[in-house]
Amino acid sequence: MFGKKSEQTSKRKQDRGIAVVATRIFTPEIAAAAFRENATAQALAEYRPTVVLTGQLGGTKKVETPKRGLKIKRAPVKRDKDGFVRGLFEYLSFDIPLFFRLFAQRNVKYVLFEPPFTTGLVVSTYSLLKRVPYIYYAADIVTEAQSDLLPKPIFKLVLLFQRYLLSQARLVLVINEDMRETALKMGAKRIEVVNNGIDTDQFTPPTGSLDPELAKQMGITGPYFIYAGTASDLQNAPIFGRALLSEPQLQDYQLLYLTQGNEQDQIDELGKQHPDRILVRGLQKPEVARELQGHAVAALASIKPGNGYDFAYPTKVYSAYACGSPVVFAGVGPAAVDIKRSDLGQAVEEFTAANIGQGMLAVAQRVADEKQSKQWREGIRNWVVENRSLKKTGQNAAAFIEKHCAE
Repeated sequence: MFGKKSEQTSKRKQDRGIAVVATRIFTPEIAAAAFRENATAQALAEYRPTVVLTGQLGGTKKVETPKRGLKIKRAPVKRDKDGFVRGLFEYLSFDIPLFFRLFAQRNVKYVLFEPPFTTGLVVSTYSLLKRVPYIYYAADIVTEAQSDLLPKPIFKLVLLFQRYLLSQARLVLVINEDMRETALKMGAKRIEVVNNGIDTDQFTPPTGSLDPELAKQMGITGPYFIYAGTASDLQNAPIFGRALLSEPQLQDYQLLYLTQGNEQDQIDELGKQHPDRILVRGLQKPEVARELQGHAVAALASIKPGNGYDFAYPTKVYSAYACGSPVVFAGVGPAAVDIKRSDLGQAVEEFTAANIGQGMLAVAQRVADEKQSKQWREGIRNWVVENRSLKKTGQNAAAFIEKHCAE
């Protein structure tokens, strides 16, 4: 009886068409986009058969299907020297084959994609030719404030095409209210807000003390702050090292950088000049980063004001919360608002080393009280589970997509 019912349900789902997720990166790769698209794809599979068209992991040809109703199809892609699908040629190595891979799918109900714009070009062309709606997961929106990122003619072209993508999408998903306003001004018609989140099952508070061998490997000899993730000119991550060194009352504290990005040279130089206090160790496996975050005095994150990204919410903030760590956030925007509103750390809007150092000191003094620290960390963990669970994020995104695209 149950088998027959399940078979009928499966047939009804198949008759309704499949969902296609086009994304150059996908879990188990470590990136906000990979986490976000995986959570959404998992949730979409509850509504209809879902196919993920993504890039092949280094040297891996086959990946196990995560759950029933979800297929992950990988194809070779070009990666940069750090192993990322990042840069024009790397994007095109995914996007050109994607055009043909999309046409190979049958009975497509809709296609979900997110930046870069080259993927948008492929998906929108397919959508126009096949009359299949697309959903634009606009986790990043290029604005006039970022005009110095590219040569002016190229920037204008990117901006023009982005407006087209937003205006023609059946649905635009954004990650906060500020981005909703931006998308609306740029022509989007249907917009839903889906906050970013973190896998609160994977990122958890540590049990026990920091592993002595791991501490030795990292060079940790006492209390430390941690900066884990991308270090680009949008973050100005080296400012935290300068902040630590400039605050006399933090002379017994260290700063551990687990980073990659175009500011890495500056961070490496800080590490060479102050090897006992500025520890530079590169990106680590999730389980290692999780333990190091959980035992840190606080995690550090930033968005340099005035770069056109004040609306951004770094995923590294969520991972810290999930590990029960307070965050010292330098910058303005939604992350700063949450920290102040829900007592999740210290928000420093004055983007100077001196002010950031004072913010780091304030957290260090609070964490020094063991009883208060335990209660604070538990409250931070509970907040992210209740408000920013990645599973909930994916479910919300899938529900919005089905609401607007299932008819």
